[in-house]
Amino acid sequence: MMKRNSPTRLCPPEHARYLATNEVIFSQRESAYRFAVETAPNTVYSLTWLEYFEPDATNPSTSNQLLAVHEVKFVGTGGAVHVGNPDHDPASTAGTALNHTFALDPPDASLGNGSKMLTIVKVKIVESKGMPISSEVTTPIHIFRANPYCFKWQYVHEDNVIETYSQDIAGIVEPIGDPFGYHWSVTAGILTDADTAAPTYTADNMTVPQTMTTVTLKLCNTEDCDLMHTNCTLEVYRDHLERDYQNFNGNYCGNPYNASWTFERYGKNITMPSTWNCFGSVWHAYSGTGNGNFTGVPSSDFSIVVTHDNPIDWNAALGGVVRGDFISFWQYDSATQTEVLQHAATFINSSQTYGANNFPGWGFVWRGGVSWWGTTWQWWRTTPQAYYDNVNEDYGSHPDHDGEMLVNRIRIHKRLP
Repeated sequence: MMKRNSPTRLCPPEHARYLATNEVIFSQRESAYRFAVETAPNTVYSLTWLEYFEPDATNPSTSNQLLAVHEVKFVGTGGAVHVGNPDHDPASTAGTALNHTFALDPPDASLGNGSKMLTIVKVKIVESKGMPISSEVTTPIHIFRANPYCFKWQYVHEDNVIETYSQDIAGIVEPIGDPFGYHWSVTAGILTDADTAAPTYTADNMTVPQTMTTVTLKLCNTEDCDLMHTNCTLEVYRDHLERDYQNFNGNYCGNPYNASWTFERYGKNITMPSTWNCFGSVWHAYSGTGNGNFTGVPSSDFSIVVTHDNPIDWNAALGGVVRGDFISFWQYDSATQTEVLQHAATFINSSQTYGANNFPGWGFVWRGGVSWWGTTWQWWRTTPQAYYDNVNEDYGSHPDHDGEMLVNRIRIHKRLP
């Protein structure tokens, strides 16, 4: 008789003195010396069985005679593992009545039928389900969230958090009671309520990363962590902009008809419910808020330094620009003295911008069974001058526009200190 573990995230074998499980079953005995055990992946099993003659009234000298003690340790694969003693020759005891008692270490709990079974000990992180991504993930909602739109293990350094948000952390430790309990730790940042099932992590009291840094989140079931533990990796990004840049990269962000769009990250495809426009991406890069579709740009925490009209002196316009500032592009009518906001993007450094619908071009687009005249609706990193020049050239070359400019005014929006 054997038992199998349901899938859990376990510590490495050298730390596993107990086996984590929440399910007990009997396995198949293939022969007197070989067994098929249904296993959980990356789970350490220690199997012991005793081989002896059954009581035999006709041959008392052999009754309950212990023939051998067999022990084997192995790691589960997620399927059947065949274990036994292949060196033992069953022919040597042919015709005898053999009995077998099986136990999994430590043998301190009985399940009946004379079989000694395992104490149930479980240590598992259930939120977040990455990194690495748990095998339990079956739908994107398990790993991706809204407001801010990001993966559930992604944090922004506290220095650059504009609107507070929290990510869920949760674990399971079984049983609870001396010496077992919740003992969480992180390699950087601040963890509060670290002795509960659901602590809170804050990416503070640590250096602001240049781009992104990883933090190990660890859960132990004893204070000195000498018995059993599991861990996962959290990611801390410099700011919302960096997180969006690494998540969305150069993917399409929808189309003018407010279509859904899909991007791939960590080997998973995530579908966003609606189109993101340039203004929505500026907001999200700033504060992580919104659904990705806005009609204006942030004003709080920003000051408009100066307006530049065509022709643009780009050296003067971009002087003093830093990461986190943004640029807006306008179509200005001098006759009516009116202007229309056409585009915006966030500075990723002193000379380049990044954002949704930021590809520097304009023209006829056919994608996903629909077509339009306009921009490509694509996340892109480029220079403001390349966007300005290329979009105006493409727009003006259309027969209906006769050399007109789509944008002829810019404004630099500086973050307040």
